[in-house]
Amino acid sequence: MSTEKIYYKIIYVFSKKAPKLVEEIMEKEYMKLRKIACDRLNPHFDKWNSEYSGKEPTEDPYSEDSMEYNKYICSCEEPILEQINREHFTLMTELHTDEIGDIIAVNRFCKDLTMHIEFEPVNFD
Repeated sequence: MSTEKIYYKIIYVFSKKAPKLVEEIMEKEYMKLRKIACDRLNPHFDKWNSEYSGKEPTEDPYSEDSMEYNKYICSCEEPILEQINREHFTLMTELHTDEIGDIIAVNRFCKDLTMHIEFEPVNFD
């Protein structure tokens, strides 16, 4: 049995154009805060999933059935993210959830400037 490691590169996706310095600060702050958020959120998912009594989500996170579940998860995640935002104040970045429960960065001064990450496989060939 062969085990092949797959490596990924992080792609930062902004909702709109911002000055390069703002983007760099948000990227750095987001990665710092995201680690804290994942450490705090992950232990709760088994409990949240067992307490969820709505429609079963589908593989498509944007389907109607999945959106009910996503709203529930967002409502569970947001209070923890708000606490992290208070405890770990940064210059430009707050953490929140998007419509499917992913952790996003929101600029403190321009609320419609958001950022999320995507992962791109890295090919070493």
